[in-house]
Amino acid sequence: MRFLAEDTGAKIKFNLESHLPSAINNKHLVKLGSAIGDEIFKDKFILGEKPYLAGDNAAYYFQQIPGLRIVFFAEKENEINYPLHNSKFDFNEDIFSYSLRTIYNIILNL
Repeated sequence: MRFLAEDTGAKIKFNLESHLPSAINNKHLVKLGSAIGDEIFKDKFILGEKPYLAGDNAAYYFQQIPGLRIVFFAEKENEINYPLHNSKFDFNEDIFSYSLRTIYNIILNL
């Protein structure tokens, strides 16, 4: 926004509001999911420690039952990887089997 305002000489005002509650992962599910993710993904497993800013109505479910937000990265090696909403976005479909196995094993171990 700042660059747009500087480039055009416009004044830009906006009010950022969120009506969604925070999606807070259940500690037990984080521990379980981390163990399973580490086993399946090996050196490609990452446990995000920082808050992740994204609007998601799953937060309403997490208020009712324990929940876990999982992100599976699907970059293609040695290729340009475009962001999700780019018309050139493509992803590595090999992630499907690992992702499904991870979710399946989490469910089996609940």
